[in-house]
Amino acid sequence: MNNDSMVIYLAILIGISVLVLGLILFKSLFFSAKNESILKFIQQKNYDDAIKNLRKLVQKDDSNSFAHFCLGEVYFHLEHYDWALPHFRKVIQLNKYNQDVQEIKTRERLAEIFLHYKQLEEAQKELLLILKLKPNDYNYYYRVGDIFYQRHYPDNAGAYYQKALEINPNHVDSLFRIGEILYHSKRTSEALDHLKQCININPACSKAHYYIGMIYLDSRNYNHAVQEFSVSVRDAEYRVQSLYQKGRALMESGHSEKGVFELERGLFYVTENDSASLALRYLLAKGYEETRNLASALEQWEYISQINPDYRDVKKKLNDFSDLRMDDRLKDILTASNSIFESLCLRIVECLGLEVLEIKVSKGTVASILAIEPESKWRSVKRAKQVIKISRMNDKIGENVIRQILSEMKEIGAIRGACITTGEFSRQGIDYAESRPVQLYDRTGLCKLLNEKSTKAS
Repeated sequence: MNNDSMVIYLAILIGISVLVLGLILFKSLFFSAKNESILKFIQQKNYDDAIKNLRKLVQKDDSNSFAHFCLGEVYFHLEHYDWALPHFRKVIQLNKYNQDVQEIKTRERLAEIFLHYKQLEEAQKELLLILKLKPNDYNYYYRVGDIFYQRHYPDNAGAYYQKALEINPNHVDSLFRIGEILYHSKRTSEALDHLKQCININPACSKAHYYIGMIYLDSRNYNHAVQEFSVSVRDAEYRVQSLYQKGRALMESGHSEKGVFELERGLFYVTENDSASLALRYLLAKGYEETRNLASALEQWEYISQINPDYRDVKKKLNDFSDLRMDDRLKDILTASNSIFESLCLRIVECLGLEVLEIKVSKGTVASILAIEPESKWRSVKRAKQVIKISRMNDKIGENVIRQILSEMKEIGAIRGACITTGEFSRQGIDYAESRPVQLYDRTGLCKLLNEKSTKAS
């Protein structure tokens, strides 16, 4: 080949190269401008135009990682997670990343979508893969731990929370979760250390006060427990639980009325009929029962029965207090204040034809009465004493109460006694009293006694 031919060949070759490079550069600039236009649509939330352009790109080239990623982003923001998912999966499959298409961001989105659909294991897998790319990011250790916690693997969760703390010793959420796990593992001293550390780092960490309150409540340190629950109630997630436990602490420490108030507050925040709300309603009904607000107690038991007819002893409670709707006199006894209950007991003794010498009321529920027969026209006849117990507790009265009455009768030389209840007697109690000088009046017998007296009076 002569020199002239060589020059011509080189010129043609250079020309073709320049043309190819020009086309590549033009195409690159064109797609770069196109990408910028699409990103601008997304930034402006003009999702319709973004989707139109992105679909065209995918139709032309299904291996366009940028187009699949952006489609996934648009559908994600529109909360069409089922449409976003295949596009993010396609990005992972293509494995072509750049400044606009990042692997970490893609796996982040996949994890969030899996969490939305409660696919915890799939979400965890994505976060673990991110950890390989960012091994020093404490937040991902925490998130993996949180999924283990939701999957009920507290030991695995604790290990990842601990790794998060090794990177960031002041990470409050990890400290709190470890404190929570330690509490449920009965390692209360260690739990208390972690929970107090949470508060030292972040005084606004109200939820830490909840488990500190539980530690105090478990040890019957009611005053400190109430103080802690008064703080933890500020956390919306723990509000209902805090009010429930605060009400429980107050009731267990003998402040039923204050406990009822806190439980009523808790009921105001209940949004669904889950196990926690039923437990709150049940405890509230118990509080109403203790404060003699039986109409409200019945309302709660009936509500619980509609949701779960076999919940604890609700069926029995409804049966025990069924007479409230039928007999006003019995209702008066059951719902009366402590002072009025004492007056009603005096009337019941009168219905027995006796006079009261002494009366003592315990906790507003049980009256112990020393009574005597009325004076007869035969003044020389000694009047006999009687020991009487009147209970408005609906627990079945057993043999032990009958024995107690007989013991008191022996001490004062009484020849007869009586046991009266708004509830019932156990089979053992009935059998034991059968051959002994103690008259039994259950709910039915009491109603009959009151009705007979009313009929004679009229």
